Amino acid sequence: MRLKLDTEGHAILRDGMPIYTTDAGKEVTFDAADLTARLAKAEAAVPAAIAIAQSPVTARLGLPADMVNAAFGSAFRIERGALIAHDADGRPLFSRKHPGEYAMPDEALEMLASRHPELSARLANAKASTATTTSPTGGAPANSNTLSRAAFDRLPTDARMAHIKAGGRITD
Repeated sequence: MRLKLDTEGHAILRDGMPIYTTDAGKEVTFDAADLTARLAKAEAAVPAAIAIAQSPVTARLGLPADMVNAAFGSAFRIERGALIAHDADGRPLFSRKHPGEYAMPDEALEMLASRHPELSARLANAKASTATTTSPTGGAPANSNTLSRAAFDRLPTDARMAHIKAGGRITD
């Protein structure tokens, strides 16, 4: 891509943004502020996805990490160089274990999941007894890919797709 210039060699702007010409001759406006915001959002999503995938809370929920990330990943943001979780109103989550400090990703994920009607029951069941819910092969909980219709309907579209692709079942 080449920067579009006027006859005096100055960049031509549209809505205050420089115009570039692609090799195919198409003109493209470069919005640096938008690009910066999208990159920052993408950079914040990677540590959140890693933290969620490695979290013991994800394992206790008995759901694929990508489903948990789809449901809760947007609650995590990088602030002051740390991964901070926020509630639905945008307020940071503080630790119950260490008052005055931000909740660590595991604790924050558990707090977020415990506020979700369907997932709070899964967490409670997992804490109560893992022996009665494990499959005969010793793997994930036997009912780990079953969601109620109401819980399924509350999931974002990409989490629904991940549930179905993972062989998930829906009950009425």
